[in-house]
Amino acid sequence: MATESDFNNESVSPDGAVGLMQLMPETARILGVKNIHNPEQNLRGGARYLNQMLKQFPKIPHALAAYNAGPKIVERFQGVPPLAETQRYVGKVLSYYKKSPGAKRKMNAGKKSLNEEIVRARASREKNTQLTAKVAPPLPTLSIRRTNALARHDLVSSAVHGKRIPQFALALSEPVDGVTVPVLRAAQ
Repeated sequence: MATESDFNNESVSPDGAVGLMQLMPETARILGVKNIHNPEQNLRGGARYLNQMLKQFPKIPHALAAYNAGPKIVERFQGVPPLAETQRYVGKVLSYYKKSPGAKRKMNAGKKSLNEEIVRARASREKNTQLTAKVAPPLPTLSIRRTNALARHDLVSSAVHGKRIPQFALALSEPVDGVTVPVLRAAQ
């Protein structure tokens, strides 16, 4: 809730996610949430969805990425996708999680897999950067927020409607909390 809406029940994202747990209307409908604006229903629906993601993806970073970007994208990338917004989201939620009681024991159990996940994500970013530098012409610059919103909308829309997933080029990076994360720009 802290990461999704900063505990603001009136929060609505540019993508249309609503409430405390930032549920998309279609996801809320599938989860049986009758009133997405009702804090209790929104919270229960978000908890139910996160539980589903944890069952589908036992590794916590993967489940969080699926909650944020959708399970099909996590399956496609076999882990946390190289989307700047999703990587920031996973990092922020994990930082809250690490501060929670009992988290140290749970995190130490998964520390090796989390470190492996970080190394794999960095290698994927480097590979994408090298491919982009060799093949892709310069792309038009969009704001980071707008680009990530477009990328998420297109990826989710493609997954829902069975369309071919659009290609994106890794074109920039930016420092976030001392870590350089990729910023995607849509290929035309």
